[in-house]
Amino acid sequence: VSKSKNYDMSISKALIAELGVYPPGTTVMLESGEIALVTRRGGDHLHPVVMAIWSPQGERYSQPLKRDSRQSPHIIISMKKSEDVKWLNVDHWCEPLPVFHDHFSGHC
Repeated sequence: VSKSKNYDMSISKALIAELGVYPPGTTVMLESGEIALVTRRGGDHLHPVVMAIWSPQGERYSQPLKRDSRQSPHIIISMKKSEDVKWLNVDHWCEPLPVFHDHFSGHC
């Protein structure tokens, strides 16, 4: 945002307070070289809960691995641009929504 335009810093602070610096769904690179997906906010704005999905060698893990982004070597060092991770199929890692059955069985 340009400094020459009016800008309400309180809006940015509110967004960061609500979403954190790395909102859920953000793809990040960890200090270890792993590629991870932010799954939810952590205890503070800088350290979200992340799941490593690609090894430093570029191999996809068979299951996502929860990493503590507060601890080395799992500290976030950068965000990955969407074009850098277009091969990432996020749906592969999302849990399916629970199926809700109709409790009325057609009778009112």
